[in-house]
Amino acid sequence: MKERALGYVRVSTDEQATKGHGLAIQRRAIEGYCKKQGLLLVDILSDEGISGANGLDTRDGLAAALARIERHEASVLVVYRFDRLARQLLVQLTVTDRLDKVGARVLSTSEPDVDGPDEMRDLIRNILASIAAYERAVIRGRMMAGRRAKAAEGRYVGGIPTGLWRVNPDFVAPHPC
Repeated sequence: MKERALGYVRVSTDEQATKGHGLAIQRRAIEGYCKKQGLLLVDILSDEGISGANGLDTRDGLAAALARIERHEASVLVVYRFDRLARQLLVQLTVTDRLDKVGARVLSTSEPDVDGPDEMRDLIRNILASIAAYERAVIRGRMMAGRRAKAAEGRYVGGIPTGLWRVNPDFVAPHPC
């Protein structure tokens, strides 16, 4: 009998969810991986437009996947990359700890197999989770630097203008009355 697996996919922004191909790419990779590994893919759950920096309280798809695994509906959680689980080390450790407690495991379609009962597995998982957290910090730093540069040029950097203002992609100006 084939081992049962749940897939989990995530993209960080609504724009990625609606205009991008990230979710479809992740789903195809999970489907192909499960077929190649001889796993029975039961379902693929998703969090669309939810940052990996968010905790489990806002990640309904991941929370549902964990609950189903804890109910023994599957014994494997398959992700495209470990950073799809979380961009914070603590959240990733929480997820893997919950899976370990019920004898389940997490596998990545894109990264080395770090499944196993030894210290090396934990070290590699922690390194990958730390890299994900670092990548998030770098991305956030770039975005903030870009916003500061735009603001210094007097350009629109986001937010909801109040009062009689009109918004164009690059600026906010008084609305002609």
